[in-house]
Amino acid sequence: MKNIIYTAAAILWMTCGAYAGTAAEQLGLDAGRGAQAAGLPVPAPDFIKTTDELNDSFAVPYRVAGKVIRTGGGFSFSASDGRAFRLLPANPKIYGQAERLARTGTAITLDGCARRLDDLSALRADAFLPYAAGIAQTWRDKTQREARLVQAGSAGELTIKNVRWGKQPDTDAYDWRTGVIDPELVDKVYIVQKPLEPEFLVSHATMLFTFKAGGMNDSAGNTSRGLLLSVESMLRPDKEADLVSALNKEYGIVWLLATEEDYIKFTCLTEDKKLFPYELQLSAAQKRALLRNALTQAVVDRSGEYYHTITNNCTITLIQLLNKVLPEAKRIRLFYAPWLYNPEAFSPNGVFSNLVLDGIAAPHMPELTPANYRNTALWPG
Repeated sequence: MKNIIYTAAAILWMTCGAYAGTAAEQLGLDAGRGAQAAGLPVPAPDFIKTTDELNDSFAVPYRVAGKVIRTGGGFSFSASDGRAFRLLPANPKIYGQAERLARTGTAITLDGCARRLDDLSALRADAFLPYAAGIAQTWRDKTQREARLVQAGSAGELTIKNVRWGKQPDTDAYDWRTGVIDPELVDKVYIVQKPLEPEFLVSHATMLFTFKAGGMNDSAGNTSRGLLLSVESMLRPDKEADLVSALNKEYGIVWLLATEEDYIKFTCLTEDKKLFPYELQLSAAQKRALLRNALTQAVVDRSGEYYHTITNNCTITLIQLLNKVLPEAKRIRLFYAPWLYNPEAFSPNGVFSNLVLDGIAAPHMPELTPANYRNTALWPG
């Protein structure tokens, strides 16, 4: 299994920048020459050193349209939607191309990566593509919406819209509501496994927060037992998600928020699948911090960000959130070397057993199945 995963990582590394040659030719950037050969400024040694040091940690795939801007000794990227990023060319050739694009003001698509899910301030540029090329359409499946922050209250409660709250009566449409969530009232936290096909190899990981009375309500005062976070590839009507395609910027990413009741019914009734909840062994302060961090990241505008089978999937995102509240000695290592990621951080089937072995999670509760999910006494919380 590990060999398969490492092979996939190697494929990713080899395909990184696959568009660079043809795209550079289309843009008139001459991909065959470096900065010096083209008569452009050669990057200073400290630039090269910094880029080399950062290559192993830029793991969140991005493709964004906009313009390269020269800023002092470096570059920034002004996205067409108004966002701004620091731009870090991946190598001297890209540096030279960035210089030319900044001078001409040509609108292009930046193909690259951000550092981490919680650090989107800078994008490493691996290639420049023609404007809007290769940017996947943002599909809107009926089961998925991006959560957005409405208000942060003075007492610490957060008002968030687009929380999936079950189905509307007598229809196939889902009920999307605005939830008011009080992290001070979080009770328990679970990491939840949903086996897929084949079960011995593939699972989906989610995180569930349950609450004390009053911890989660909708804008009309209706309560929910808990809030579930599911980091998913954006569903497409023209293409089913698969692990190989997700290596190559085929699917956007969505941080779905749903009520506990909604997700259990959706999994067991609609999808005919099972859930295995593992309770995380955290202090009250750790639970509050984890929920706040999860909600902070769930409402980030991730336009142009892509789901990735290894570096930006359902599991490694949750592990990064969890690492933020764990003592250093218990944090899960994300990678061993550049592009050699730790399967215990991104492979769901390996993550759950290791969390139990490390004392971070308790053994899983009785599974919830299509046959027993109606028995709410079995639900987490």
